[in-house]
Amino acid sequence: MWFASKEEQVKRLHAEGFALLERGDHAGAEGKARALLDLGWSGGFELLALVQRERGEPEAAVATLDEAAKVAPQWTLAQLRGNVLDELGRKDDAVTAYDEALALPGVWTGSVRYNRAVALAALGRWGEALADAEVALEDARDAPFVLPALRLAIDALAALGRHEDAIALVHHVGGMDEVAAALTADLRACALARAGHREAAREAAELAVESGTAGIESARVLAPEGASGPRQRVRIVVRGPASVPGIGGFFRLGIVRAEDEREALLLMARLEPEAVRGAILIERFDPEGPEAGPPAVLHLAGRIHFDE
Repeated sequence: MWFASKEEQVKRLHAEGFALLERGDHAGAEGKARALLDLGWSGGFELLALVQRERGEPEAAVATLDEAAKVAPQWTLAQLRGNVLDELGRKDDAVTAYDEALALPGVWTGSVRYNRAVALAALGRWGEALADAEVALEDARDAPFVLPALRLAIDALAALGRHEDAIALVHHVGGMDEVAAALTADLRACALARAGHREAAREAAELAVESGTAGIESARVLAPEGASGPRQRVRIVVRGPASVPGIGGFFRLGIVRAEDEREALLLMARLEPEAVRGAILIERFDPEGPEAGPPAVLHLAGRIHFDE
């Protein structure tokens, strides 16, 4: 009975702590984390480290996770330690932390190797980064890091001069079904463009647009061939109707190089399915200063959907 009571207390503190963290109540979440540690539950280390990280104290988070490694070695905590070290720019130390995570019981290999691939790529160790990214891709195709791992893999192949292999890899991952083809179309456009296959790259980018999956790579491939000249760098938010039932619409942030609001809107609307393109409107238009060059989308965030 005592053990069951303690287990319920731990579950309650854990849930309350993460709820407080999500609301931005760092002091409250830290209190729950320390209460968990007083009860001897290793999950308190994770919560405390996340609080410290969110509060802008990454070195304190690393120290917390160093302590965790001594008393409660777990792959999830070692991976989190690697992530924080990576964010601090300590790439070599991050790789070591991921190595340690991979040696611990129950490890999710694909998750850790994806994170290690990110650090290895930043170090220019492209061959090793590619090997890790490929393992991540094969480990769990429906995992949240599949598309980022694919992007990292094609970047590694490009750095190694293996452009045709990058195209083949995207075709392999996207060849499972129509959904996979649509989800990978933006990256396929990237790989094809890098290899000099301009028409095929445009076809892939158009598929991404009509599928609602167009990102910055499609924007680059479909960039208009306007003359270079004096323009301005603009932060723009557009609003549009959803192309699928049950969703009211979306907002999308971009940073563009454009002459005026009209050109900026055209650049952003061009990346939405044709069926909704004419209904795209400017929600915010914030010029950031002059910038010479051709019209272009420089940065593109994902869509934020809202209900009907």
